[in-house]
Amino acid sequence: MDASVTNFQNIIEGTKQYVIPMFQRTYSWGEKQWKVLWDDIMDLVENDTVINNDNHFIGSIVSIPINANPHKIPKFLLIDGQQRVTTFLILLSVIRDVSKIKGLNELADEIQETLLVNKHKKNDEFYKFIPTNIDRDVFKTIIVEEELTKFENYQIYKAFQYFKDLIMKTDIDLNVLKIKITINLAMVSIVLSPDDNPNLVFESLNFKGQPLKPVDLIRNHLFMHIPQEEQDEIYNRYWIVMEKALGENLTEFIRHFLMGININVKQSEVYVQFKTFFGKKDPIELVKELKEYAVLYAKLLLLDKEKNAIIQHRIERIHALEARTTYPFLLYMYKDYVDNKISSDIFIEILKVVENYVIRRFVCNIDSKQLNKMFASLYNQLKDLSNSEVLEELKLFLQLRGYPTDEEVRLSLLTNPLYGNGDRAKKTKFILSTFEESFGHKEKV
Repeated sequence: MDASVTNFQNIIEGTKQYVIPMFQRTYSWGEKQWKVLWDDIMDLVENDTVINNDNHFIGSIVSIPINANPHKIPKFLLIDGQQRVTTFLILLSVIRDVSKIKGLNELADEIQETLLVNKHKKNDEFYKFIPTNIDRDVFKTIIVEEELTKFENYQIYKAFQYFKDLIMKTDIDLNVLKIKITINLAMVSIVLSPDDNPNLVFESLNFKGQPLKPVDLIRNHLFMHIPQEEQDEIYNRYWIVMEKALGENLTEFIRHFLMGININVKQSEVYVQFKTFFGKKDPIELVKELKEYAVLYAKLLLLDKEKNAIIQHRIERIHALEARTTYPFLLYMYKDYVDNKISSDIFIEILKVVENYVIRRFVCNIDSKQLNKMFASLYNQLKDLSNSEVLEELKLFLQLRGYPTDEEVRLSLLTNPLYGNGDRAKKTKFILSTFEESFGHKEKV
C-alpha cells in the first residue's frame, strides 16, 4: 500500500483511467454535499492570487491497479472516493463549458485534454473516468459535450446544472477556480498493491459513517471475486435482473435464501452470514443460482405472476396472510417444483397445508415466535424425499409442531375473539372471505 498527500491534478493528469466497480452505488451526492464543497472552494478563492500555498484537506481516495498490460493505459479500480472524484470531474466539465461561452477556448481545451480525457485513445479508453453502469451514459455525454436533456432525472445531470448555475451567476476568474479545484484541494491518495485485499479495505471504509446496505456489501463481496473482464456481463445478465425484480426486497430475499437451507440469519447479520456461506464457492455460479431463486421470490411477493393459475391463487392467499415466515421453506419447494422434482399437484397441496397450518394456529391463538426457525429448517427435512413422500412427511412434521386439530379449532372459534386491529383484522377478514368462497356463489365477495 502506498499513501501520500496529493491533489486532484496529480491524481487525474496523465494517460490513465479510474474505473468505478459496477457493484458500487450510483452517484448520490446532493445539494447538501455540493454546497459544502462549493463553500470550501470559495474559501480558497477569496484570496484571488493564482499562486497560493493555502490548501484545504477534503478526504481520501483509495484505488488499486487492475491492468498490468504494458500495451494498454494504466487502469485503477476506485474503491473509495467515487462521489468526490465524480463531483470534481463534473465541476471541471462545467468550467470547460462556461470557458467556451466566455471565449476562453485555451482554458477549455486544457481542461478537456489534460483532465477529462485521454486525447489519443479510443472507445472507453478515451475517458479518464468510467462510472457505474447506470451513470455511464450521462457522464460520457457530459465529457463529449452532447445534448443532456434526456438525462435530467440523473443525479449527475443535476450536479452539472447546479454548478453551472452557480458559476454563470458569478464573475469568478475561471482559471483561478480551476487551479483551486485541481491544486489547492488536498487529499490523501491510497494506492493498494495487487497483493492487498481490496474487499477488506472496502468493508472497513463503508462500515464507517453511513454504512452500505447488506445487499450492497454482498454484491461487492461477490464481484470482488469475479475476474474484472467478466464483471460487466455477469452483472448485466444476472445481478441487475435481481435488482429490477426485487428492488428493496433484495436483502430480505438473500436472508430467506440462507434461512431456507437452515442457516439462522438475523436481519442485522445477513452480510456476515452470507460471507460465511460463500466460503470458497464459485462466485459466478452463485450469482446465477441467486438469480434463479430471486425470480421465484418475486412471485412469492406477487411482484411477478405465476403462469399456473391455481398456484398463483394459492400464493396470493399466503401473501394475504402476510405469512413471510414461511417464505424460506416455500422458496425452496418452489424451486423443486420448477425443477420438476415435485409435481404441480404436490406443490399446490403444500401451499394449502402451509396456509391451513398458519391460519389454524392464529385461530387457536398459538404464539408464532418459533415459526421462523421451524420453517427455516423444514426444507432440509424434505429435500431428499420422493414426490409422493413429500406431502405426507410435511403433514407429519407439522403435526408434531403444534398443528391444531379440528376439535381444537372448533373450541377456539367459540372462545377466542378473532377481531382486533391490524394483523388480526386482516386474518379475520381472510377467514370470513374463505367461508363465503366455499359456498361457490357466482358473484365474488
